[in-house]
Amino acid sequence: MGWALDADGNPTNDPGKYDDRESQGNYFMKVDPYEPELNEYLRLDCVALYEIVTMLIEISGLPIHEFLKCPTTASLAMKVYQMNYPEDYEKAISTNYGYSKWGEFTEDFIRKAYYGGRTEVFQSELNGGFHYDVNSLYPYVMKVNPIPIGKPRHHKGDKARNVFKYWYSYRQGGGFLECDIHIPTTLHIPPLPHRMYKKLCFPVGNLSGIWTFEEIELALEMGAKIKEIHQCIYFEKTDYIFKDFVSYFEEIKNTSDGAKKTFAKLMQNALYGKFGMQRVRQTILPVTEIETCEEKGYPYVELFNPVYGQEFIEAAVPSKAPYIQPHIAAYVTSYARILLYRGLIKQLEKGDVAYCDTDSIACEAIFDDDMVDDREYGKWKLEGILEEGLFIQPKTYYEKYADEIKPEEIEKEISSFSRNVFNYPEKSKVKQYRLVKGSETMKFKGIPGAYIKKLNRGVYYDILEKLKSLQARQERGEMITKKEAYYSIYKGELKRRKFATMLKMGSDDFDLKQEVNKGILLTNRQKRNMDYIKNTSRPHVSCDF
Repeated sequence: MGWALDADGNPTNDPGKYDDRESQGNYFMKVDPYEPELNEYLRLDCVALYEIVTMLIEISGLPIHEFLKCPTTASLAMKVYQMNYPEDYEKAISTNYGYSKWGEFTEDFIRKAYYGGRTEVFQSELNGGFHYDVNSLYPYVMKVNPIPIGKPRHHKGDKARNVFKYWYSYRQGGGFLECDIHIPTTLHIPPLPHRMYKKLCFPVGNLSGIWTFEEIELALEMGAKIKEIHQCIYFEKTDYIFKDFVSYFEEIKNTSDGAKKTFAKLMQNALYGKFGMQRVRQTILPVTEIETCEEKGYPYVELFNPVYGQEFIEAAVPSKAPYIQPHIAAYVTSYARILLYRGLIKQLEKGDVAYCDTDSIACEAIFDDDMVDDREYGKWKLEGILEEGLFIQPKTYYEKYADEIKPEEIEKEISSFSRNVFNYPEKSKVKQYRLVKGSETMKFKGIPGAYIKKLNRGVYYDILEKLKSLQARQERGEMITKKEAYYSIYKGELKRRKFATMLKMGSDDFDLKQEVNKGILLTNRQKRNMDYIKNTSRPHVSCDF
């Protein structure tokens, strides 16, 4: 029937070249809709989906009507937290930002300290080493660390200095400090995040910014010196507001597999970001809301779509949701960066560190035994023993494993909690890990997964060799054109635009495709000063003051 295709979409009878994604897509496009095999497949698919959904509703603890109101994973996680842990939820929303000038100032101040995960290349090649991931990094730091709650206070100058000094001595409360701080230029891996060059960097030198008290404390441990304190937002109270929520889903995740495990993982990872949502969001509204937007000063644009023959508007509308509490999200990501940083420094003391990505490290030396566990939250899990690593830029790398760690099911005793709550048998299948020879991992930021599968080591090696050549030319004072520095991954691919994009454009052809080209500009500034020839790097130097 011509349904068996290779990765390029060409017919094949070779099992080794068979591509599951291409072949399934071709099958569903051409199969007779009355084919008995197809209809049996669809029947079983519907039954399986029903069973999974009803199971997840039961695990969530929500009434079905509340479960079905949640359109996203994050909104579902927040609803579970709100309804099943009402006391913790009330503590979480106890900071009233409101719509006063004070509330706007406080929220804007704190958002400047809300940084994302740390993703950096320290050296572009690693010939032999290890790749480790933290088990459930964000859920872990949410569970074991106190989060600021309640009404914060704003202090300036000497008062802010005294507040931070008090916190530094007694660790009571928490907060955010705006200061000028000097990071030693001798540090190979500096501790503090800083926005520069339109990127999240970790520079040395003189930094001006806002950070959590805890990250300032970490910087001081590494030899940083505070030059001047400008102001701070201080919370007198903290509490472990996520301990029960995370513990519940942690038990499910560690004693389940399949949909249950995935659901538990999603619930834990999706919650914190909801607290950090932007207050003003682009919202599609009926054209009748123009007058309201004008009265309240909401910016909007009028749009028309010929398919529906209707006008509508897209407006920037502020949300009054009480769960928008940016200090919570800022603290969670701060705790996560601190844990990652301590791992980086620990490994740097023992050998080269090549790469990190939010909750993972690729390094030369093995981790200490007391830091490693396959499933315990907050411990490091060995993902693979590296034979080779080629790290081009954040989220763009190739790894070849001499021995990769793979899960396998074994029969093991299950805790009384799971037996009682989820009706598990006394013994059940759980996962342990075994070694499998010779696997590869390829990541390429901005490239769809289907195309990454078509890449190979040669592409990454070729990019790295070109980076070395360009560096050598720049060191000789040669000018590099953009065309010379551009490395194409694929071009001429036809892709459909997103539905919302076509709606805003007023198009009546939602199947319209546009040509897409993907590649990488090799002369773009990186998060560190890279030396590809010598296989090393150094942090940028900040001169804020």
